[in-house]
Amino acid sequence: MTRKPASFKHKDVNSPPEPFVWISAALLVSPAWRARSINCVRLIEFLQKEHMAHGGKENGNLAAPYDQLQAWGIGRRLIRPAIEEAETLGLIAVRRGGKRNAVEDHVSRYRLTFYPSRIVPTDGLPHWEAPTDEWKRITPEMAEEATCRASSKIRVSGSPS
Repeated sequence: MTRKPASFKHKDVNSPPEPFVWISAALLVSPAWRARSINCVRLIEFLQKEHMAHGGKENGNLAAPYDQLQAWGIGRRLIRPAIEEAETLGLIAVRRGGKRNAVEDHVSRYRLTFYPSRIVPTDGLPHWEAPTDEWKRITPEMAEEATCRASSKIRVSGSPS
């Protein structure tokens, strides 16, 4: 039987063995966090995984291509409503991509609003900005409306024509 390491220093036994993300207690109990649909949950978890994969240094520049989101468990027709829901709930901010000059495909970039972001201006030095926490402005009524709107878009887009 192997024993857990013992130490007089808390950090020796309480440091994470791999990358991790933190969630504040305020976020966990917020109406925005609690109202998320399952597809919104999957989207946020995918973005958190991407955030960890980049060492927490690329928030605001996180990519989430539809193929990867679909492989993560979100149905292709449910991806856009999930993105819109997360954006309405103030949990993410999106810099939209799309086709440019019918030649190149630019991916949308995402920012988790509850983590700091590294800003790289075209001129000047890169700097860090504090979390914007748009989710704090969401009331229970606004959260319910956002999830109802997302679910109605799913029904409308999924209904036979």
